[in-house]
Parts: sequence; C-alpha cells; structure tokens
Amino acid sequence: MIKIYTINLFTENARREKILSLAKKLELPIKIENAIIGSNLSKEYLDNLTNESIDKIGRNLSPGEVGCYLSHIKCLKNFLSSGDEFAIILEDDVTLDYRIKDFISTIEFKETTLFFDVMLLGYRNGYGSYWGKKKWNSHKLLRFPDCGYGAHAYLVTRKGAEKIVYNNAIPIWPYDYVTGGRADKTIRVYGVEKKIVDLDFYNSSCSSLEAERNYLGAYSSEYKVKTPFVLHVLKKLIKGLKPIRVYK
Repeated sequence: MIKIYTINLFTENARREKILSLAKKLELPIKIENAIIGSNLSKEYLDNLTNESIDKIGRNLSPGEVGCYLSHIKCLKNFLSSGDEFAIILEDDVTLDYRIKDFISTIEFKETTLFFDVMLLGYRNGYGSYWGKKKWNSHKLLRFPDCGYGAHAYLVTRKGAEKIVYNNAIPIWPYDYVTGGRADKTIRVYGVEKKIVDLDFYNSSCSSLEAERNYLGAYSSEYKVKTPFVLHVLKKLIKGLKPIRVYK
C-alpha cells in the first residue's frame, strides 16, 4: 500500500491525534513527519531569500511559509530514501474519509511511464481547465489554467519528487506554487476532478501560517470578497477556456 506522509508541528498535538485517529479508523498506513518551525530559522537565512522572493512574487515569504516549504522538501527526501515509487503527502489541517481509502484501493501502478509527476488530491481553487483532461485508472483528472493552489494533499511520483528536491529545494515561492505547476514548468501537475481530501475548515482558517499569509497580502481580493454567482460562472468559463501548455 502507498505510504502516507503527514507533516505536523510537534506543538500541534490535537491535529496529530485527530489525523492519527482518522487514519486508524480507515486502516491507513500514516507516517508523521515533524515539521520545520519557520520562526526558529535564523534571520540571516530568511533575509537571504527575500530579494529573489520579491522578484518572483512581489513580497517576501513569511517564516511559516519557509518552514512549510522546507518541511515538504524534508518529507520528499525521506520518501526518496525509501525506494518506493509513489507517496501521498498530507498536511495536518486536512480531514480524511472513505474517499482516500477508496482512491488508494482502486489504483494500480502498471505504467512504466506515467503522464504526471504530481496529482493534487485536494486544492483550493475550483478553476479547472477544459483542455488536457485525462483518465488514470478509474479517476478523471484535470489540468489547471494557472496554478493548482494548495499543497495539503497530493500524490507524488518518484520522478516528481526528484524534480522538486533537486531543482526547487530553495524556498523562493510558496510551496503550493511548486506542486501547483507555477514555479517549475517541467513538473506535470494534474488534479482529481472530484476532490478526495478536504481541508479541515477550522484548523486551516485558524492556523498561524494562514494568519501570516493574510498579513503579507498573499491572497488576492478574489479570496477576500465574495464573488456574485454570475461573475463566478463567467470567470470559471473564461479561465477554463484559457490555452494550456502541452506537457513533454
């Protein structure tokens, strides 16, 4: 069975116990990975990242974002050292149910060459592309016209992990820009059409990382102001029709 790595701050006992309890009920093999605490990183290290981050995204990364990024890199390195071909990476602010168990039980890795590096099992934005859809086993997959935001749940191949660890180890972007396909165009990103893992609304909205990102203006106004339904449908249509690049 595919191993599930879950990133958790050692101070977040309640989240850890909750995710372990859910995994036990679902009989899922979960491995807790201790997260790197961004506030413990040296000011010199953080300052060295600032100029490039400002050049890429117009702002510096928060300590929490840097810690999150490095935690994922650490997790992927552990996955690569295992010799396994695939892994599922989770953050501890998700909730698990039968969908992830069904997903794991129905997939078969028969292909010697896969068409994806990262498969998002959950994501924040709902703007999927009308182009480039594929089917993998029984699962319908979609592409994203801009970026698949949200690194809280994804399946990663060995090749995908190597691309991230070897080419994107330095935290310049928010980590979900990497798994979402915005930071590195060589990473082939798909998402499941029907989301398999959801964010726990309370844990996600109350996290210190979310507070830091809001303070730095990481989210655009579209996430802060409720969009009228008609405009939402129109925006979804326009984004969905946007041309996407062909993966090599």
